[in-house]
Amino acid sequence: PATKSKLAALREEATGTINEKEENVVTAINEKEENAVTATDADGFTMAIGSRVMCDGFKYGIVKYIGALDELPTDDVYVGVLLDEPDGSCMAQLLVGKRYFTCEPLHGIFSRPNFVTLESAHK
Repeated sequence: PATKSKLAALREEATGTINEKEENVVTAINEKEENAVTATDADGFTMAIGSRVMCDGFKYGIVKYIGALDELPTDDVYVGVLLDEPDGSCMAQLLVGKRYFTCEPLHGIFSRPNFVTLESAHK
């Protein structure tokens, strides 16, 4: 009988530890989602880092940066996109010495959100 009590106690302790870990993971995911940087695309959909998008009506890629560009005298939001094909106007991930994201030459572009749409909206 004493062994069953110890075993039951160990099971309860293990279950409690697992539940606490699961709760911590869920809390971390929720906090990350709350702090996620997003922008509204040309069609009114919300895009975030990692979203597949179309820029300027024909350039496809993945959002790597959303935010202001320190080099510009405005707080306007820009979307940095890692393009699938070398069709960028420059090595856009690097502006005046600040790296916003990493990409191959001509695979990066910055665009205003109103010139970017989620790729899923076009399929």
